[in-house]
Amino acid sequence: MSEDIDAPLPATREDPAFGTLRLDRKYDWYEGASVWNGRPVRLRINAEGDRDFEAALRAAHLLWQDQATWNSRFLDCAAGELPIKNESWLEEDEAEPTADQSAVDRCCSRWS
Repeated sequence: MSEDIDAPLPATREDPAFGTLRLDRKYDWYEGASVWNGRPVRLRINAEGDRDFEAALRAAHLLWQDQATWNSRFLDCAAGELPIKNESWLEEDEAEPTADQSAVDRCCSRWS
């Protein structure tokens, strides 16, 4: 059965892990709040259609179920981007971050 992409999306969706997700029609995503690795975050889920939404929500559940592993992988990835940031994105008075954990956290919080 093909998905009806013209059907209106519901204004909210309930999820046991993420609570109420509210549709932002301007960006075609659902947004909610959660905690990632002890820090409050906004969660945005693609809303182009039910199938895409469900797939993205399943991916979010998998990420949240193994936060320690995924957080480490994200930080490793961000550390790999530090040379690019240091060459191109530093603010005028900003010191060059290093790949230690606290510097990567500071770097990532500026990007989000």
